[in-house]
Amino acid sequence: MRRRKLLWRIFSSFLIITLVALLLVSSFATTSFHRFHMRQTEAELRNSAVLVSARMADRESTENFLDLDRDFKQLRHQLAHRITIIREDGLVVADTDFDIARMDNHSDREEIREALAGQEAVSRRFSDTLQRKMLFVAEVSRLKDGSRVVVRVARSVTAIESTLRSIQVKIGMAWLVTAFLTAMIILFISRNISRPFEAFKSDAERMFLDGAESDYPSSQALEVEELADAMNVMLSQLHERSGTIAHQRSEVEAILSSMTEAVLAVDSEGRILKINQATADLFNLDLEACRGRRVSSRIRNQRLNQFAERILTGEQTGMAEFTLYTPEPKYLESHGAPLRDEAGNVLGAVIVINNVTRLKRLENVRSEFVANVSHELRTPVTAIKGFIETLQDGAVENVEDAYRFLEIIQRQTDRLNSIIEDLLSLSKIEQHSESVGLEYQRKSIRSVLEGAIRTCREKHHKNIPISLTCPEDCIAYFNPNLLEQAVVNLVDNAIKYSEENEGVYVCGYDNGDSIQIDVEDQGCGIPESHLPRLFERFYRVDKARSRDVGGTGLGLSIVKHIVQAHKGRVSVTSEVGSGSTFTMVIPKGALPAGEAQPTTEEVAG
Repeated sequence: MRRRKLLWRIFSSFLIITLVALLLVSSFATTSFHRFHMRQTEAELRNSAVLVSARMADRESTENFLDLDRDFKQLRHQLAHRITIIREDGLVVADTDFDIARMDNHSDREEIREALAGQEAVSRRFSDTLQRKMLFVAEVSRLKDGSRVVVRVARSVTAIESTLRSIQVKIGMAWLVTAFLTAMIILFISRNISRPFEAFKSDAERMFLDGAESDYPSSQALEVEELADAMNVMLSQLHERSGTIAHQRSEVEAILSSMTEAVLAVDSEGRILKINQATADLFNLDLEACRGRRVSSRIRNQRLNQFAERILTGEQTGMAEFTLYTPEPKYLESHGAPLRDEAGNVLGAVIVINNVTRLKRLENVRSEFVANVSHELRTPVTAIKGFIETLQDGAVENVEDAYRFLEIIQRQTDRLNSIIEDLLSLSKIEQHSESVGLEYQRKSIRSVLEGAIRTCREKHHKNIPISLTCPEDCIAYFNPNLLEQAVVNLVDNAIKYSEENEGVYVCGYDNGDSIQIDVEDQGCGIPESHLPRLFERFYRVDKARSRDVGGTGLGLSIVKHIVQAHKGRVSVTSEVGSGSTFTMVIPKGALPAGEAQPTTEEVAG
């Protein structure tokens, strides 16, 4: 049903009632007036017929009807009606308005038959003689010779209806004026009735939208005044409760938004009631667009949807694990419980989802690390133990074999020591970067690169030319020892995996907000499939060759952690047979306030 304002409902209802009443009254008045006028006209015609009939009773006969017709025509201007004299045989012997010689026999006329039959002869019909609608009244008059004639008096109905029509027009005009005045009065009354309710509406909107606390307006009408009092009481309670609800909602929103866990609340039909930002971020959802939608239509994970359904049906509570297959799989752990009312009916469910991907990865890293460390340590320990047993079994008597075995033992011991030192370095770097931080110094990058190249040249005796390109004024804040260690590891790897006379190129650049260090070799290169895991601990591309050249498998991992400790990034590009290029990008760091940028001479000195 279409809703309308109270003003128009009252106005239209009263207006329709009033108009219908006026229409009925005017219709009744018009009909009554028409009937009254017609009766009056019939009475006049009947009186005229009686008078003419009495006059005809004084005549001897209708033999000389021409004289009679002439007498009646002479009286026409004195009469208001048409008078016709008809004999019993239907012959018209006199007529005030028409030539009797041209008139038909009237024996078949309705009013003539009724009058001769002794009935009340009143007829309203179309006159064939005058060609218009007439009202006829007939009376029988007996002449002195005993013959009967019918005295018929007629009047045009058109004239009567014209008079009545003019009266109806006047009544209609009066009806329209009355209806207009009545509508204005009803509109005024309706406005007075609806105005307090409109004031209620506007005040309510102002109070709830603007937060005003004013009372509803009073009124002279007792009912409206009582309603205003009741609304004021309700408004006071509503303000108090809305304040409490708003405070509780703010607390809930603050709690949900600050939670790192994803929270999902659904109703009994599985439609989303509430999610927090962590849920939206985890499943890539829109907070507002999800509200009221089914979980299955927004989160495309069958395990989670089944878990929510089982909680709603009471089949399962507690914890469930599932995997979210995104470009990188996410491991999730969900805890759920149903929401119940006081009667114990299930209203919905709350599910808390923890992203345990990092824990899973750390667990995998830990397992791989333990396995790799065990494997890396077992190899030198097994070799040392084997050669010691060989010496104990008598090989010590052979001086040449004994020295060779002792050299192998020393080499494996050095390798074992290198692994332990690298592990300690990794642990130290992680502790510094996660807790106390690194001690930065403002230095030139070139001095660090020169020191790293010098160390590598002293360590290796291969004929590998090392080229350095770095401006003196390439300056940044960094930890010199750690950065030099990272460069040493990269240059050391470049030398190890390069053949004789193949050059190694070390370059340093100033990129504005950061510095870039490239270490390029022309060695065997690295297959593309190994590049994503190249910086993992103990990861080797060619395990046999790596051990032959004395690598521990931790060098690149140390480089990665050193760069990350400086808030930078490390990457590698390589092509099999064409060499590899390792790139470190480290932020320059902010200079202390008031400290000037050093000159080239200061840095060199």
